[in-house]
This record gives sequence, structure tokens and C-alpha cells, in this order.
Amino acid sequence: MTNTPNLIHRVDIATLVDVAQRVVPPMWGLDGFVAVNPLGGFEDLPFETAALKAGDLFGAQCYLASNVDRSSGSPLITTPLSHIARAGLINAPRMPSVELTRRGTAHVAELADMYLAHWCASVPCGPLHARAGHAGFFATWRALATHDPDLRRLAGRELANRVCALPVVAGEAVAVLLQQLGIAEDDAVSYLEAQLTRLPGWAAVMARRVVGGQRHAMVEYVAVRLALERILVDASRTPSCVATEHGGAPDLSNRAAQQLAAEHAYRDHLLSLLAANAHAREGAEVISDNNRPSAQVVCCIDVRSEGLRRHLEAIGPYETFGFAGFFGLPIAVRGATATAAVASCPVILDPKAMIAEYVVTGSLPAPEDRDLAHRSFHAAKAGATSGFVLADASGWLMAPRSLLQAAMPGFYSRVQHAARKLMGRRVRTRFALDVNSVSATDGRDGDGLSVDEQAQLALGAFTAMGLTGGFAPIVVLCGHRSANQNNPYRSALDCGACGGHAGGPNARILAAICNRAEVRARLADHGIVIGEGTWFVAAEHETTDDTVALLDVDDLPVSARGLLENVERDFARAGVANCAERALSMPSSPLAWRGASRSNDPAQVVPDWGLARCAAIVVGPRALSAGLNLERRTFLHSYAPLDDPEGIVLEAVMTGPVVVAHWICSQYYFSTVDPHAFGAGSKPLHNVIGRVGVGEGLGVDVRIGLPLESVWFDGHPVHDPLRLLVVIDAPAERLDAVIARNPVLRRLFDHGWASVAICDSNEPSGFRCRSRAGTWESWNSVSPPGMHRHLPSL
Repeated sequence: MTNTPNLIHRVDIATLVDVAQRVVPPMWGLDGFVAVNPLGGFEDLPFETAALKAGDLFGAQCYLASNVDRSSGSPLITTPLSHIARAGLINAPRMPSVELTRRGTAHVAELADMYLAHWCASVPCGPLHARAGHAGFFATWRALATHDPDLRRLAGRELANRVCALPVVAGEAVAVLLQQLGIAEDDAVSYLEAQLTRLPGWAAVMARRVVGGQRHAMVEYVAVRLALERILVDASRTPSCVATEHGGAPDLSNRAAQQLAAEHAYRDHLLSLLAANAHAREGAEVISDNNRPSAQVVCCIDVRSEGLRRHLEAIGPYETFGFAGFFGLPIAVRGATATAAVASCPVILDPKAMIAEYVVTGSLPAPEDRDLAHRSFHAAKAGATSGFVLADASGWLMAPRSLLQAAMPGFYSRVQHAARKLMGRRVRTRFALDVNSVSATDGRDGDGLSVDEQAQLALGAFTAMGLTGGFAPIVVLCGHRSANQNNPYRSALDCGACGGHAGGPNARILAAICNRAEVRARLADHGIVIGEGTWFVAAEHETTDDTVALLDVDDLPVSARGLLENVERDFARAGVANCAERALSMPSSPLAWRGASRSNDPAQVVPDWGLARCAAIVVGPRALSAGLNLERRTFLHSYAPLDDPEGIVLEAVMTGPVVVAHWICSQYYFSTVDPHAFGAGSKPLHNVIGRVGVGEGLGVDVRIGLPLESVWFDGHPVHDPLRLLVVIDAPAERLDAVIARNPVLRRLFDHGWASVAICDSNEPSGFRCRSRAGTWESWNSVSPPGMHRHLPSL
């Protein structure tokens, strides 16, 4: 292989690294865990081709192993191989792969991994710390590397000379090191991809910094990686690194066919339910002014809300809607005692304003001091070394509390709840909505929103969810959160639409906006008339024990209190029913299972299944799925197709919630099919690395994906890995136009990362399915034998 002597002058290193880094997705921290597609950088390839390439790079499998029975841990069917012919993948293409033989043996690469992991956790501006005011990661490493006793012992006196010989600028160093390592220009991207996938976790942390605006962060990381390898190569005096092509990837066509057949089976099952439901409701009574529901409830599209909505509708005259849990508010929120704001919206959006919470009545005993102590304690726990010191210093103080919590989690939960309720009576907080209103309240600056901006946000939310008239006396905006103890991944169980945070603040803010007379006046100008007898109430669904708390209810007039009491009572009944239903799926006896006990047990590795078993998103009016038990597997987004002839709302839903649902399904999919390569490992073995992630030991990579206990239990997969199925009530022409305008949607559907079906009343079966070629085919509800054998759900 020929060296490239002038590589530095002929290649834009930043662009080169940018292309290579697409193989690792950005990784958000533990404080705001966000699901991503681990193979998001491969979405410009067909799924089967991407699976082969990613399997080669990550040393991973992208399909469920053939010896794993899907029916062992999930409700899905095992499909006869006679049906695989329909999948059309028997002769799936095989792709040759590139094997990068580094200088020396695998031992050199492993040493480079270990050293780089240590440096990532130690350098002040590395992925773990990223402190402002410091030089870049590479420059800081270059200044400190000669003081590393392990490197000095390995490289001897030559270490200083080798480090000092490196260019000061990271990009120039990468170019020089590629040349010294013998990497030709044509092989540079493949070589860097292989380097980044050696420690995909730390590379993903750096990718997150790139997304945050630090474009050269990955170049700095690559420069350190290559420099370490160069030093270790020279120290081991091994031959030059070469890139060679080897035989071909394993033939995965059988697994690909089985995967698609299983997805067809679930599609047939779901569409059969929806079709039967449509026929059953053809003569249903149309809602009029005389039979309006006593309350309307807007829940997050989260699959865990499906059960709550279903049970609530079965109790009384409630109309429910599904909408992304951030309620259309692209904002950052700062708590009453917090020093910094957090983005409470999807990561694909930039917050447009910061809304601050403040205390309006009562007094919180030394709130700043109490909150400072709380933050300091948890910061010490998360530190790379301070956690050990903290355990020695505070263990004797925390032991009684820990013993009580471990031995009697239910009793501890009741005491904790009573204490919070008592504190809640003494303290009332609200959010400062208007521009400059925060500084007038408590001297703390915040952006706020103008009344026109507030009205536009409310208008967008109502239009997107199809709630533009016929408002009930009470409209509940229900966010959600998950309470659990001793769980680094607790934010993964909170609201993904809120960036891995609780949805209560967003619900409170939108409810306050919609109760303002000046906002309602502006909404009326757009045809959305909210009567004086309608009040908006915020709520928060605790998904671990299915309790629902109504928030800020003391702002409502006395005339609404009676109805609100009925709503609160019915929420409690629906929560109990949903909790009992979920208990059947938990890894313990249903009679012994208590959500509150589970959420407060610090030894509990499975407080909640989260979004496990998610498989589809249904976009359409509630009548499409009302009354159906979808087993908490389906995201439900409300949509009124007759009110959206231009497809503007549909486009927002497709490019927002549908894409996020795809990320979630993909995260669960890959964490299930290969928990080692794409998952986070077992919770009992986790060491928290700062707040960026977890590892298993010291000097290791940050683990990506979900913990093993979130997707597997007792040797069987709890989550059935399926690519997202999108079911939409909209004309094919409208959906085609939306897909054509958005490359991200074309990649998803044309390359097989997700599939889509539409409701079509002209079809005997009621649905049409889109092929990868973009054509629409009639769905045949009559499937081969065995396709509808539905096993008992978890």
C-alpha cells in the first residue's frame, strides 16, 4: 500500500473526521438520557447492508440470534419459514468488509483503548469534564502526556521527543499521524471508522459535543487516539499498519428474512385489530354539544400512556388525546432552587426561551442551602474518585436511611410521600411566563414569552393534536415521569419528548398559558374559541406506580373543584387498573408486586419496563384505536386528517414524533439483539462515570444503549426487537408529498428502517402498505397459517 506524502495538504481533516464519525451516534448524558439509533449514521444504506457493515465495524450482530425464541419473552409469534419467501430476502446481498490490521497485535490496540479511556476521564477538557477555559483535548494531552508514568515506562526516554514532534494543531497532527501509520488517502475514512468504533462510547460522548457546536471536538479526540497508537506502535517495534479486504461478511439472509417475517406478523396483527375496530364503530354516535365529555385528557404519545388512557375511558365520559409530552413548547426550564436551566423539549429542537419557576407563597426552609447540599452530594457521588471518599465520610450517616429503604421500601415510600405532601402545603411555585417577569418576581433573570408567542405555541399545540373546538369544562394536560432509586438510567424512564426530564413543568406552563384571557382572545382570532367555563389543569403520571397527581389546582375557581374531584378519583381508579395489568409482566408475583415499593427499592434493577416492547406508532383520531388493548406497545398521536388538507400538521408529526419513535424503537432493538455491543451491560456491575454514562470497571469505555435488565430477563428477551411500524390515517398522496420533501423520511422508509401503512376506506381490508420502492400495495389481512397465533402477553 502506498503512503500519501502530502495528505495534510490534499485532505480537509475536519471533513474527513466528520464523515468517519457518522458511525457513532451522539450520546446524551445520564441526567437527560435520549434514545438514539445506534446505527443512525448508516441510514443512507438499506438496513440489510447497514447491518453487515455495522456488524463488521462493531463486531456485533444486528439481528436476533437464531437460537433465541421470540415467544419466550414476548407476545410475538414465531413465524413458519414457509412464509419467509414473502420477505424477499433469501438472496440478500453480501458485502465485503475491510479488516484493519493494526501494527503489532490486538494487544497494541487494547493498550491504546485503555490509555485513551483513562485520559478521557482525566483530562480537564476531555469528554468527561469538558471544562471551559482550557485548551483543547489534544493540546492538553500533549502538554501532560510526558508526565504519564505508564507511558513513560513503556516508551522510555523517547516519549518526550515523540510527543514534542507532534504538531500543536490537532488537525495537522491527525494528517501527520495518518501518514506515519501508513494510511493511504483512500483508506483514511475506513481506518478512522475502525478507530472510533474501538471505544464507541467515548467517541459517542465526543459526538454529542460536536452536536452541541464544538465541531473540532472529534478531531481532538482522533488526534489523541492516533498519537497514543503511534507511541505504542513504536514502543513495540512492530511492522506497519495495513488495511486488507477479507472474505465476506457472514450470510445473514436467513436472519434478515426471519426478522421481516416477524415484523409482518406484528403488522398483520395490529392492522387486523384496527380494521375490526373500524367496522365495529361505523355506526358509533357522533359527539355533539349535548353529550360532550365531562373532561378531556391530553397524554404523552408514550406507550405507557396507552394503558392509562384506555382504563380512564372505560370508567367515565372522557375524551383522550395523544401529543408529544413536551406539549409543543420548545423551552428550557429552571426550577425554583436550580442554578441552571435544562432543555425540556426534544433534542431535535433548540429551546426558544427559558422559563423560570419561582416561589409565590409560603417559604421553603433555606431553599438555596438545601438545594446546594443536595447538588453537592450527588455531584460527589458521580465523581470519578470522590465517590469513594464520600462513602467513607458519610456512610455512617446514611446507613440508617439506607437500611430502612432497603428493608421496608413500601413504608419508606409512604413516609417520603407524606413529607413531600406536607412540604407541598407550605410552598407554592409557579412559572414566570412573560418577558422580564422573572426579575420582577425574585430578581432572577429569564427569557419569558410575549403574549403573542404564548398564543402561537398554544395554537400550534391545539392544531397538532386536533383539539380545535368543543372544549370540555376540564382539560387535563398530563405529562409523565418515573420515580426510582439507585438507578443511573432513571432519566431513560422519564419523558423522552422532554429531553429525558419529567413532563410536569411543560404541562403546568401550557395550562397556565391556556387559562389566560389575553391568550384566549388571540386564539379566538384564529377560530379556536375556549369558553369561560373551560379550565386547563396540569397533571403528572408516575409511570412506575401509575399514580396521577393534579398540579396547581388551587388556581381554579371554586365552581370547577367538584368536577376536578371526580377527575382525580377516576385517575386513581384508572391507575390502579393499569398498575394491576402491568404487574402481570413484572419479574415477580403479581400479588407481591407494588409499584411504590418497587420505585423506592434501591436494590431493584427493574423498577419499570419503560418503553420495552414498543413496536408501532398510530397517527390518527382516537376513534381509530379507541377501546383496543394495544398492550402498551403503541405510541398514539392524535391527528385530524380532515383539518389538514395541505399536510402541514402531518409533516410536523412525521419529522418530529415519528422520527423520535424510530429512535426509541431502534435503541431497544439493538440493545436487545446484541446487549454487549449496543447495550449498557448489567446494572449491578455499573460504575457511574461522571454524568456521561456508565462503565464496568476502571479505564473502560462508556457503555452505550440500555441496561441488560431493560430488555432481557431470566435469559429471554423482554423486548421483541422490531423496526417501527407507522400507521397513519391520511391519503397516500398527502403522505407521498411529505416523504418527498424530507430526506430523513425517504431514508427511513425507502431503506427499510421503518415501514408505513395508511387507512384507506376504498380498500376491502381498510389499509394500504408502502413498499420500499414508494408504491402502495393493498394489505391482505389473510395471512399464512400461524401468523395470528397470539401468545399471552407479558
